[in-house]
Amino acid sequence: MNDCFYVLLRSYVRVDGVRVRLMDTRIFHDFTSNYLLREFTHKEGDYADLRAAGFNPTSEWMLSQTQADEVAGALPLRAKVTDKIFFK
Repeated sequence: MNDCFYVLLRSYVRVDGVRVRLMDTRIFHDFTSNYLLREFTHKEGDYADLRAAGFNPTSEWMLSQTQADEVAGALPLRAKVTDKIFFK
């Protein structure tokens, strides 16, 4: 993109049978502006939380390369922070 950029940083941790944690940071900048937009989300839950949300952690899911994307909607949101960072 010649006029902006977008970055997604993801930290994903799964402890089998215990807990799943997903932390995302999204950064967007339009080159015509003097600020960055940053959003941080922290989602975390145990396997009981996943099952309560209707997600079934199968062995196929545990081997999937897209498992973080698949489980993201079932994890409870723990924190969300949005920032507008100005610079000169």
